[in-house]
Amino acid sequence: MAWDAQGYGLSPLPDPFSFDVVAEAGAGLIKALGSERNVFHGHSMGGQITPRIRLMVPDRVHGIVISSTIGYFANRTKEEQEEFVRKRTAPPPPGTDPVTAGLTAGSLALVLVTFIVVVMRYVFGLGSLYMQHSIIFLNAIVFLVAAGWALKDNEHVRVDVFYARASPRRQAMIDLAGVLIFLLPFCVLVWITAWPYVLASWRTLEGSLEVAGLPGVFLFKSFMLIYVALLALQGVSMAARALLTIAGAAPKSAPASPSAGVL
Repeated sequence: MAWDAQGYGLSPLPDPFSFDVVAEAGAGLIKALGSERNVFHGHSMGGQITPRIRLMVPDRVHGIVISSTIGYFANRTKEEQEEFVRKRTAPPPPGTDPVTAGLTAGSLALVLVTFIVVVMRYVFGLGSLYMQHSIIFLNAIVFLVAAGWALKDNEHVRVDVFYARASPRRQAMIDLAGVLIFLLPFCVLVWITAWPYVLASWRTLEGSLEVAGLPGVFLFKSFMLIYVALLALQGVSMAARALLTIAGAAPKSAPASPSAGVL
């Protein structure tokens, strides 16, 4: 059974919202159903709710499975926990950021074009290389542009063993080392490798190898350089922030939202 928890799907968001409030609703659901043996799966924020349900009705919950959640949430301060919950339950931002707006439009276009291609192919028996190639192009463009944007919000998947339990200053030192030793050298290497490849494509205004394929391949290949530039700029921003934190001059604010993919 898929539970439509409070604040998810069509269920209204409780005010105030807390993991305990949602867990109480889950425990009440189990009691109302009258089921004796239950196994709960909690994903992402559900990984924080599921153990609370287990504590509330231990005689009814015989197993829990947790995936892609934040194992160190309990080690955060009360203010950091509240900020984490607030960011994930607040309405979406208006989308004035051009990168956010572009990624949203690109993702929507990708879904729509894929749907149209499937309908054309399997309902009407028609095909279009233009549209099929555009799916590949859109998917790659969204990925390449989103890499730096996701790094800004600390949304890249991280296998976290020591970082979460470190002090803010030690975390900043780890971030700075990661940027200087891994991220920026990676960006330089990719730029050096991609530059002649993209330049050659521009010199010939490269198009599709297919007769009826999508033109403008040289424009598509240029996104490799955009990808590297955005990633490197965000890396410089991270390094500057880390240096301020190490020096004790960083502004007081809640840390970046931990990724739902942190293990």
